[in-house]
Amino acid sequence: MFYKSKKRGFSLIETIVAVAVLALSVTGPLVVAEKGLTGAREAKNQMISSYLAQDALEFVKAVRNENIFRGRNWLVGLQNCASSDGSKKCTLDTVEKTSKTCPSASCDSRLRFEGWYSDNARYGYSSSLPEVTNFWREVYITSITGGEVKVSVVVKWVTPPFPQKSFTVESNMTNWD
Repeated sequence: MFYKSKKRGFSLIETIVAVAVLALSVTGPLVVAEKGLTGAREAKNQMISSYLAQDALEFVKAVRNENIFRGRNWLVGLQNCASSDGSKKCTLDTVEKTSKTCPSASCDSRLRFEGWYSDNARYGYSSSLPEVTNFWREVYITSITGGEVKVSVVVKWVTPPFPQKSFTVESNMTNWD
């Protein structure tokens, strides 16, 4: 004698369909959240690159102003970056107040950082700064006339999975003495 059980369970197909629906309902919001976080990280990097470019441009202006006030040639300290055709690339360390010529296209202009949770946060090239960043900063100073130059600051960065991006600030400066 066979007795039919009155208990009914889920069949294998019903279970697979239920798991698939559950997986899809969880995956959608996770993908949206991941895209949002990636976009926020990219926006943060764009803001930092803007700050780094403006920082270098303000440094060049400060060097020019100090040179004029001290009665020196207005480009003293910036000769490493200056050329008549804009081909000379250099790095400016605005913390150490130094400039360094990049001898080739493979110049290591990657910035370092210190101070995530500090009022003294700073970017520079000193090996004493503990964190290597994903930002590179290059400065070009091109002579336009004897008393005018064009300063170009290019900041590049990589945020995976995106390709390398860059932000450029340019300004013409004059010898206003």
